Amino acid sequence: MPEWDFTVQDINGNSLNSETVYAEHEYTVMLKFSMTDFEDFIDEFSALYDEYDGRLEIIGYSTSLNAQELSRLAADYSISFPLVTVSEDNPIIAVDEEIQDWESYNWNYPSSMGVNIVVVDNKGDVVYYDLDHRLSYSVNNLKAFLQSATGLLYESTDFSRDGKYEILQQATIGKGIDIVIMGDGYSDRLMETFEADAANVTEQIFSVEPYRSFREYFNVYRLDLVSVNEMLSDMTNTALGTKVYGENVSYSSTIVVRKARQMFSGLGDESSKAVFLWKLGFAFSKLASERGGLGTIGESSSDNIRQLMESYGWYKNLDFTSDPTLVKWAEFIADERYAGEDIGVFEGGYGYDYGVWRPSRTSIMSGDLAAGYNAPSREAIYYRIHKLAYGADWKYDYEDFVSYDEINRTAAVSTASAARTYVSQPVEMPELKVIPMTWREALESSGK
Repeated sequence: MPEWDFTVQDINGNSLNSETVYAEHEYTVMLKFSMTDFEDFIDEFSALYDEYDGRLEIIGYSTSLNAQELSRLAADYSISFPLVTVSEDNPIIAVDEEIQDWESYNWNYPSSMGVNIVVVDNKGDVVYYDLDHRLSYSVNNLKAFLQSATGLLYESTDFSRDGKYEILQQATIGKGIDIVIMGDGYSDRLMETFEADAANVTEQIFSVEPYRSFREYFNVYRLDLVSVNEMLSDMTNTALGTKVYGENVSYSSTIVVRKARQMFSGLGDESSKAVFLWKLGFAFSKLASERGGLGTIGESSSDNIRQLMESYGWYKNLDFTSDPTLVKWAEFIADERYAGEDIGVFEGGYGYDYGVWRPSRTSIMSGDLAAGYNAPSREAIYYRIHKLAYGADWKYDYEDFVSYDEINRTAAVSTASAARTYVSQPVEMPELKVIPMTWREALESSGK
């Protein structure tokens, strides 16, 4: 890797010469950032700076924030490492453009994904860089690199609990729907932590409807997996090889608890709980996200979604028509018993702002924990639970669902919706196909 030379001034007017900085520290982290997501992770970098206590220097630099803004940031978050505003008069630029990964990269402009990280050793050589990942993933990779390089990366030695399981709850109704809670990134010294986390996640699953009312339909297992390392990154060895922004590792009703503060694993505050239940909606009931952000949905994406809808019965809370008499949840709109819930047709969903429609303004599937699952989503969960518990012979009945759902409906009926006409015709629900693999078979196939 090439040397990276510069002389700049930080926001306090101190001169920073690369040769001097590198020589005085075992490693120097060149951290380029915008404010996109960075505020959520400032504490992570400050903790790293303090943890290595002089062995590590961090130079944070930005083109999108001026000196005054960086000074305010440093004061608000008690940042101790130097911050630099990059400009033509105060540049930080990589000098070697022959390395393929760098040759088209403009070092004066931050990545749209949040940060770029380059680590230089005390000889002035670039020994690590991360230009392409999201911030939480970059932070974990950086931590793993530094721990490995400095001999601080913990490795498990006791694997006696690996592969053992405990029954946390047994079903008393139906065939029993298996939920297996596994952990990734839990070392031998974190097994007791995993026990507590698994118990916590179990309670979070059954803290909302319809899961709460049908808790007796579920078996819940805790499966112990001992990871060699405790960090989820490209450089560490964990039981499931989970990546911070990878898809959920799930077979049928399998849930993975992942030990990382950056993971939305259902552990911690109400915000992470909301995201956990949002992801549970995907994994268990094949609900669609009701969030937007990506503009208008394209033909290819809509065709793929339609195929999943038609073939597997997925995404009962999403449709491609704005006609309230034709959408999948038309019966709820027409049913005066749901008038107080404000079920309607709202544009946006599956990550897109236009061209798809959802049943409510907000819900768990849009990230709003307080709103709960909306009626079409509750119906999908109810359907999935009963189909798995009783098998192919069980037949859905709309009135049975509405009878159960009385505990969830908003009591108040708005004037605007009082004129709705209730049409008592059951909706034909498409079959949900279950992946023909149990969690035990999945585990065996993985070689564990």
